[in-house]
Amino acid sequence: MTNSVAAQLIALGVLALISLILLVVRRSIPVAKDRVTYASADGVSHTVQAGQIVPRADLALVPAGSYTTKTLPLLRALVVGVDNRTSTSKTVVFAWTYAVAYGLISLVVAKWLGSRAGYDNLISNGLREEYWLFLGGTYASAILAKYSATAQAAGSAKTSAEVGTANPRS
Repeated sequence: MTNSVAAQLIALGVLALISLILLVVRRSIPVAKDRVTYASADGVSHTVQAGQIVPRADLALVPAGSYTTKTLPLLRALVVGVDNRTSTSKTVVFAWTYAVAYGLISLVVAKWLGSRAGYDNLISNGLREEYWLFLGGTYASAILAKYSATAQAAGSAKTSAEVGTANPRS
């Protein structure tokens, strides 16, 4: 097996390990069972709809039986939007980030294994402009999608799914 193939396999293993950690490590999130209205310490009224996340800072203000706790993987935060649906823009950014990380990890590992050509070429020439366009365009579209989704949510034209129900079809 050549050094470059070994480097690619090691890079793939590193990203698989990172993915596994993101899937295994979980966090608990309080989710409203029904619509809940409560007043904060400063007297401001807040309403949380059924299926929405209850802010941790406000848990003491919400009646105990009005929320449940869901345990979700950390990976969810990287691909699911605030509306609890799989976000296309977040998923594309996630995929591009993994692709670039795979390439960079492969180059560094190949250098460690004795194949310096790819690493030295990257250091001497830098990334080509096309890569910056791909990366910048992806992140710019994600920011625009976030702005659009936030504007739609403010106008209540966009619906939300229940926490933990996100999948690529919703």
